[in-house]
Formats: sequence, structure tokens, C-alpha cells
Amino acid sequence: MNDNADFVLLRKPSRQLAMLLLIVHIGSFGLLWPLAVPVWIKVMITGLLIISFIYYLRQDALLTSDAAITVFTLTAEQKCIITTCSGTIIKGSLLANSFVSPYLTLILIQPQEKRRTYSIVLLPDSLDAETFRRLRVRLRWQWIE
Repeated sequence: MNDNADFVLLRKPSRQLAMLLLIVHIGSFGLLWPLAVPVWIKVMITGLLIISFIYYLRQDALLTSDAAITVFTLTAEQKCIITTCSGTIIKGSLLANSFVSPYLTLILIQPQEKRRTYSIVLLPDSLDAETFRRLRVRLRWQWIE
């Protein structure tokens, strides 16, 4: 295997991330309703939490949003290329504050032409086990400085 070759990842929908999002949002509901604030504020915040859950579920867990990142490529020149569900290709650089651990990897990408930062949340079921391991090793030892 050539370690300097492009490394292409094809993301899969993540049931673990979907469940984590559900637990966090339900926990937020549980913490919100006992608070001593007017009911109309609780209803507004509940609506925002529902919108947040749907957005992140489609964007990061199920990969059904047009803006969901489905293909991630690390090039030999230490650049990143991401492809969204709609087919948009974005070139950028990997940010050093990306996070790598055995159970969660958060990849942050700064596009060349935009100010917005893109993030990719990967749990063990987002990729096959060997690819996930190789990605973590590459990010930890070669790409993040």
C-alpha cells in the first residue's frame, strides 16, 4: 500500500449517530420543560430543537440532505476534496483542530473559496472497520500537524 496515494472514503449512513442525536435532543427536551420560563418560550425552543434534530439527522446521520458529504478524499498533496449528495465538489484544507479517537472522528475542512467550515462526523458504523482504522491512523500521524 502506498501511503502517499489519495485516500477516498465513501460514507455510509450511521445508525449510531442517529441514535446519539435522538438521545441528545430528547435530553434537551427533558431539561427544558421543568424550567421556570413562560410556556410560549418552551414551545419556541421545542420547535427549534425539532428543526435541529431533523437537520442534523438528514445532514450527518442519514446523508439524505443535498449538502450531506458522501465522499471524502485526502490527496497526496495534503488537500481535501469533498463531494456532497447533490454532486457538488469542494476543495479545501484539513484543519488542525479536527478530532480523532477510536469511537468518534470529527474532520474539519476549510474550503479554498469560502469562509464556511465543513465538518464530517464519523462513528464506527460510518465506514467499514479497516477503512475507519486507516483513516484514524492517517489523520493522527500524517495529516494533522
